[in-house]
Amino acid sequence: MAAKPGEEELQEDVKILNAELNEVSSMSSPSDSFKRGEQEPQEAVKILEAKLHEVSSMSSSSNPFIFRAPRRLRQVNSKVLEPQIISIGPYHRNKDHLKAMEIHKVRYLRNFLQRTAKRSEKYVDASISMEKNVRDCHAETVEMSSTEFLVMMVLDGLFILELIHQFTMARLVEENDDIFKQDLSLTILAQDLLLVENQLPFFVLSKFLEITQILGSRYGEAIVYFFSKTGAKFQYKGTKSCSFS
Repeated sequence: MAAKPGEEELQEDVKILNAELNEVSSMSSPSDSFKRGEQEPQEAVKILEAKLHEVSSMSSSSNPFIFRAPRRLRQVNSKVLEPQIISIGPYHRNKDHLKAMEIHKVRYLRNFLQRTAKRSEKYVDASISMEKNVRDCHAETVEMSSTEFLVMMVLDGLFILELIHQFTMARLVEENDDIFKQDLSLTILAQDLLLVENQLPFFVLSKFLEITQILGSRYGEAIVYFFSKTGAKFQYKGTKSCSFS
């Protein structure tokens, strides 16, 4: 029987459609393609378990709050983010314009140990127990040997304690102390102690205070008194327990 007008075109369309359906059917399903192109589920589970183990092995106290200032802020004005006369902590150590204060740190250490009748070993031993936690407080890996790091902790920590102690008890200040001779230097130094990159964890100071027993529970008041009288302003907030300020 002859096809009616238009039926031939319809039959041809059906043939083309069937051919396309057959071509699609011969292709791999999307899930099969995914399995071949990606890792097997078992491998994915292994990777996730490894990541969970890595997190579990980290120190629970690892919660960094001593950061480098954001690059964008540094591009605006890097000078206000860097200490002018003293380095506290690892980020600005050994910069040429800060080396003069290292002599003052040693002098303050000597005065502190003589007055409190304590030996430096006490503070080194205490620092050893805190070293890992102090390193963890820094957002960047601190490339310093353990010996260098312990020396830094003791020098910086006891300098801060001695500085604030002398400030609250003027009779302790030596006559030729350059820091106290000029109010401007003292104000700049206090401001340096508040910089986000120039910090020592407060728990270090607390531990040293336990050893010395100076000022006792009044040390918090002494800190506030020191910064309020020197005119230093808190430039950063939300630094929590890992920061001095």
